[in-house]
Order: sequence, then structure tokens, then C-alpha cells
Amino acid sequence: MTQFYPNGFVVYSELYYDESGIPIDKNSNGGFAWILKDNLDPNLLFPHKNQIRVLWDLKILKKYIEECEKNEIPTNVHFIFSKIFADLIDPQTEKEVLKMSDFLGYDYVSPDMDFSAVYEAVHTNIYEDMNLDFAKSVKSMVNENGLFKNMEDLETFIKKRQEIINNSCQDIALEKINIVLRINFSQISTNEFFPAQVWKVDIKKLKTFLQDY
Repeated sequence: MTQFYPNGFVVYSELYYDESGIPIDKNSNGGFAWILKDNLDPNLLFPHKNQIRVLWDLKILKKYIEECEKNEIPTNVHFIFSKIFADLIDPQTEKEVLKMSDFLGYDYVSPDMDFSAVYEAVHTNIYEDMNLDFAKSVKSMVNENGLFKNMEDLETFIKKRQEIINNSCQDIALEKINIVLRINFSQISTNEFFPAQVWKVDIKKLKTFLQDY
């Protein structure tokens, strides 16, 4: 049995934006993570680029959501669990947040939380030239949220994906998917992507919950 630990919150824009800041597309699981830019309050940004980008400080989370609202950026908030242990979310907060959240599924994400290897496999054709059967099987395995419904399916995906990366002779495609990132999180290091359990938090209930912070 895989043990998952609460890591924190990720704020996504509800829409994708082009370089001019114009919304260009809708995404059910959220658009870009951490949409706020450098011209905003520096206390709301992440000073270290090699951190897993999750928020556990509820005061900062509240400010971040408020800044998004000031800039008229519709947002989604996800609550993330992973296999990385971090004693940062107190049990009572975890309990209250889960009451206002819906389980979306299991993902395989980058440390900045802005790239999903599962989303890539489902919504792009990057694997089709390398292994069409794999590309088709992934699309048939994910749930209505575009994520895996259980850890067993995710582990199958991770294993097969790694085999394709190891065996691929297509340098261009390989360059796009074989991204190796070193990250640290509470003095724990890991490589590349990591499995995550994703919950979508009801934004209205969350804002009410954060009023006291």
C-alpha cells in the first residue's frame, strides 16, 4: 500500500493565457500553476526555483487567491498529496480541507506543479510515433478528469513510460519527455516527476475557511 502525505496547495489559473495575458483556452484541471508574475508582491512568489511549488501557509494562500482576484484571474485550487513526507499541514487543516474537496485522481507531475506527464500523454501526440498502443491505452485508462483512478494504473503508466524513454531512438521526442529535475522538499531530494494524489478544493468554501487567517 502506497502511503501519501499532505504536501500543500497549488493555485491554477482557470484559463490558459498567451504572452499578452489574453485567455486562450479552458482546461478542466486548471491552466497554468502560479500565474502571478514578478511585478506582484514578492512575498507571494517562490524564491527558490528548485522547490516543489506547494503552499502550506494558509495566510500566504489567502493572499495569493486575493491577488489573483484583484487581477481578475479565475482560479482553481488543488490540494496535493505525495509520497514525500512533510510535516507541514496540521491534521485538523487536512481534515477540514478534504471536507470541501473532490478527489480528481492520481497524477505524475513536475516539481513546479505546472507540468503533468499524464496530461501530456492524454492530450498530445508525443507518444504516438514511439508507441501507438501505449498512447491509446493511457487514454482508455484515465478517468473523466484525465487522471488515473488508482495507484496501480499510475504505476503501470510510469513503468511503461520509462521503458519508452529508455528505448527511444527519437532524440527530439526524447528531449521533450526525458526531463530530469533535481528538487528538494524539507531536505528530501527526488528526481524528475513524482506521483501525486490530487484533490480539487471548492474555492468558495476555501475562501470562507481562510477568513480567519
